[in-house]
Amino acid sequence: MNEAKELILKWNPSDSTGGLFHTKPISFEKLSIKARSKMLRALDLLVDGSLVETAFPIQTYDGYVESDMRRDLLKLVWINGYRTEPPLLSFLHGSGMKMGAIAMSRSLDSHDIVAVGATDFELEQAINALIRAKGGIAVACMDNVALIRRPTVALDDAEKAKALQDYAEIERKVKQLQTPLPDLLDRLLAVGSYDLPQLAARLFV
Repeated sequence: MNEAKELILKWNPSDSTGGLFHTKPISFEKLSIKARSKMLRALDLLVDGSLVETAFPIQTYDGYVESDMRRDLLKLVWINGYRTEPPLLSFLHGSGMKMGAIAMSRSLDSHDIVAVGATDFELEQAINALIRAKGGIAVACMDNVALIRRPTVALDDAEKAKALQDYAEIERKVKQLQTPLPDLLDRLLAVGSYDLPQLAARLFV
């Protein structure tokens, strides 16, 4: 079983109600990145699944750095799920996404959120849907958001079958974002395990 699928099937008994999840929805403005140099340091998702940090020239829009689908350079967001703090912002290269945004619980035993997206609007949609759901996977594209929640109790066989159907729908939504990667959700979990707070702190080269 892949890790993303396990995320929506396996109950974590350490938090039976989602009560550890305390962060509040974010505002669109919190996702802005003002350029502070001519180069930025992005997390590069290589073909073999490994992660390296790579420097890219910055292209600014009114002094701000935005996702750049032509260069496959998308905004990457890390959010502390346990308390309300400003989101930490960086960039991801290698997802292949041409549109939309994905937000996920960082791992089975964590309420932290990792998200990647083509626009701040879609990032805000996916992240806030996930915050309101207290974890899981959310996919936003234009004005539509598909969501699957983390289980808060152990699932019986019928509930697992329904969760698998919902997960298959999430996978179809991910494909609509035009990524060439068949395992993007699993790869984003690997991205989430990277030290994204440190990457965000060293964003500009």
